[in-house]
Amino acid sequence: MSDVLQEARDFIDANWSPDVDPDEWRELVVDSGTALVMITHDLGVVAGLCDRVHVMYAGRVIETADRHDLFARPRQPYTGGLLASVPRLDAGRGVPLTPIRGSARD
Repeated sequence: MSDVLQEARDFIDANWSPDVDPDEWRELVVDSGTALVMITHDLGVVAGLCDRVHVMYAGRVIETADRHDLFARPRQPYTGGLLASVPRLDAGRGVPLTPIRGSARD
């Protein structure tokens, strides 16, 4: 159905994420028989909409996987860090988020 590229660009998500309706995007892709490339930090949208995910770090794709495999078994430490840094609704109040260590190269 769709591929996703994920890169650290907060301003992209802040401008349009509230308007994203995964059901409408999915319907558009299925009805038109096309693919969708989405660049986002919103892992909830990725989990609900995408078939394949490409994770980027420092401008390069570091991991490509089926959505289910990526969320269940990330292969790269950065991918695992992204997944661990997402707030969880089932976590108790005051549970700290896990920061992603390191920094992008210049």
